[in-house]
Amino acid sequence: MTISDMYRDVRRCLRLVYGLAETEGRKVNVGERFVLRFRLSNEAAPIQPDENPLVCFRNLRLQVGRTEYAAPLEDEATVAERRLAFPAERLWPGESTDLLVPMRAERNMGGFADLLSEEEVAVVGVEADLDVEAYFRIRLRTAVREEIHP
Repeated sequence: MTISDMYRDVRRCLRLVYGLAETEGRKVNVGERFVLRFRLSNEAAPIQPDENPLVCFRNLRLQVGRTEYAAPLEDEATVAERRLAFPAERLWPGESTDLLVPMRAERNMGGFADLLSEEEVAVVGVEADLDVEAYFRIRLRTAVREEIHP
């Protein structure tokens, strides 16, 4: 296994899903505020001390960039990019953490294309640090047997 293979395997453990968490009305309209929910999950194999390395992440960060259709809000003002930290200090296998990001709708796609697809409202990136000490902690377990006489 190369270091690139290992990196890809560890990166596959992180999963980001998103969705609309809040709107001013029933739909998102131009000029209105809306909130996106981002959920970051660690989908690493459950902890099996003798078989798998422990894949744990820390320093969980999200970057949210504007598009031509919407922009992140900071103190109710639109900004080109926001860098935020997820609330969890560590993300153990099987755990998730959520982050709410307020946005402002700035433009509608319009035309025939608007009937076929949704507007791209954000460009996002996630960064997380692998807990290297936990990953490379080697575990060996065995039963110890010795005859005990009456």
